[in-house]
Amino acid sequence: MIRRPPRSTHCISSAASDVYKRQVLNEYKNWIQMSDKMMIWNAESIKPHFDGKELAKMFEVSPGKIVKHLLDDQLSWQLVNPAKTKEDYAAYVEANKKVILSNIPSK
Repeated sequence: MIRRPPRSTHCISSAASDVYKRQVLNEYKNWIQMSDKMMIWNAESIKPHFDGKELAKMFEVSPGKIVKHLLDDQLSWQLVNPAKTKEDYAAYVEANKKVILSNIPSK
């Protein structure tokens, strides 16, 4: 957990501020190392195969909060299967529709 400097600290270069900066930099460094280890440094540039409306139709659900979970699942699948195509994901959905829906939190 990142600890923020106290509000009473007015000096930008105070010791508390320096501790906070080091914590933020360490968290960022850890994130970079984990991205390298998992080979997902390009995750923000991945374009989803299907948008929310298409996923809702594929899963036969009404648009809403559930679609966000379906989009997240799709991105997770794409990160694990970077060479797979839109058609491969559609086949995965068809084969695993019930499992995917059962893993979505109810609230």
